[in-house]
Amino acid sequence: MSKLFKNTGKFPLLRFSLVVMIVYTVYPLLFAYLGNENSLVNLFKDLAYTWGIGIFFTFFIVYLVKYSELYFHKAGPIRYWLEWLFVCIVSYYFILIIYKFRLSRPISTAELLDMVYFRLYLVENILGVSFIYLLNRAFYFYQSALEKAAFAEKLQKEYAEMRLQVLKSQINPHFLFNSLSVLSNLVHVDKDASEKFILQLSKAYRYILDQKNEEWVSLEKELAFLDTYFYLLQIRFNKKVCLNMDIQVNADEWLIPALTLQLLVENVVKHNSMSTTHPLCIDVTAMENKIIVRNSINKREHTEKSTGIGLQNIARRVAYRTSSKVEIEKNDQFFSISVPLIAKLN
Repeated sequence: MSKLFKNTGKFPLLRFSLVVMIVYTVYPLLFAYLGNENSLVNLFKDLAYTWGIGIFFTFFIVYLVKYSELYFHKAGPIRYWLEWLFVCIVSYYFILIIYKFRLSRPISTAELLDMVYFRLYLVENILGVSFIYLLNRAFYFYQSALEKAAFAEKLQKEYAEMRLQVLKSQINPHFLFNSLSVLSNLVHVDKDASEKFILQLSKAYRYILDQKNEEWVSLEKELAFLDTYFYLLQIRFNKKVCLNMDIQVNADEWLIPALTLQLLVENVVKHNSMSTTHPLCIDVTAMENKIIVRNSINKREHTEKSTGIGLQNIARRVAYRTSSKVEIEKNDQFFSISVPLIAKLN
């Protein structure tokens, strides 16, 4: 489909419209000539004027449709009728002016309209102009359909790549290695704590595996998973990291891309230093239509390698579902990310 669209974009619409206009005007003009006692010279003059009018209006219509699509595409279906009416009115007055000039003598509009030959000439030109307008409109409708199909194909490809990245990152080898390292140390120090750690670790990975085919999950489930994940982080970093949650909505009524909060918190921990005296605090605030993850900035000298998902991946996942954007706010003191939420009813 992309290849088809690429080839269609090179379609010589202007040249094709010119040829159609010329062919379309020749036969009525010859028919009119046969029914009138005009000289051959007059016939060629009429052909020249008619082709000149056709060429002018072909350019006029092509660019009218082009810029109308660019600037007035949200005006609705009535726009097409107004465009056609505008083209017909311009054609009428333009042909009147040209024909008066062609006669090379003073003549009123009423006298001109009384001439059968001129009325036929006027009608066939307006029909030709209308046909060229319809041809251009049909082409742009077809082109628009191809653009949407090509864009949908592109989104589908990007989404497939994104899902693959998400799947690769779901079983993060660094997270698993760090968790097992913590467990190996904990099991010799505190048996009860190690059992709880194993339970929370299994809950975390069970959630990850359960959501591998889910695109969006309830905020309630995501917050519950964040509690589990954050417990593992606290054990790992010996409570040098803290989490403050302020949930101002009914979490079961809102949806969020799966594993978003885990990713955001993981990035905070990955890129910031922490200590017992200066713990790393993360604030999670949920309000209507969005959830905000905010943290103070205390960059590490050497950060861990990124998982490959990143904020751009979250933004793409959100873009598939809503026009609302992921917003990032950053200064020297703090870093904040706002992720849109979607009501379950939508």
